[in-house]
Amino acid sequence: MRIPALAGISAFFVAAMAVTGTLAPAAQLSPHEVKQLIADRGPSAVLHDVYSDDKRWQPLLRGIASGSVAWLEIAESLRTVSDGAASEELTLAVGEALASAPAAVLSRATGPFHLSEVCSGPDVDDARWQTYESAEAELVRRIHVVEGVSDQTLRQVRDDCVASLRASDDGLKSFFGKK
Repeated sequence: MRIPALAGISAFFVAAMAVTGTLAPAAQLSPHEVKQLIADRGPSAVLHDVYSDDKRWQPLLRGIASGSVAWLEIAESLRTVSDGAASEELTLAVGEALASAPAAVLSRATGPFHLSEVCSGPDVDDARWQTYESAEAELVRRIHVVEGVSDQTLRQVRDDCVASLRASDDGLKSFFGKK
């Protein structure tokens, strides 16, 4: 008798979460769901909910870093209401998206993200890039991918991004104590 009662309580809480508009667990986080929540509750409320839960925040950042247009739109929406560390992390994720979707990122150069911030070296606090060699390899990869953007309408922003990426190498060298 206890098992059906618990199942009923469990179903009640799942239904209540759906009605209140809270985010799904990280495993179920999709850009469609996040966009709907932003439309329903506003970007500030969604940013607060997601940023306060690393199990949701990190998958959201990975989604943005994938370069998917839907995730980049979410990044733009959240960036308009973010500040401090949340802004920095969103910007770094968009910068990471350069490596997989450079044209999609460059085409948004007039949005809430500054090109000079997006077109920079990788986040040295990220375990993947905590050595000069790994950070430098990622920077070179981003430069190479961005240089490959052939859309002539993005030519100037591409060239500006490449220049900014190249300039960020000095910052990496300084950070890691290289000459």
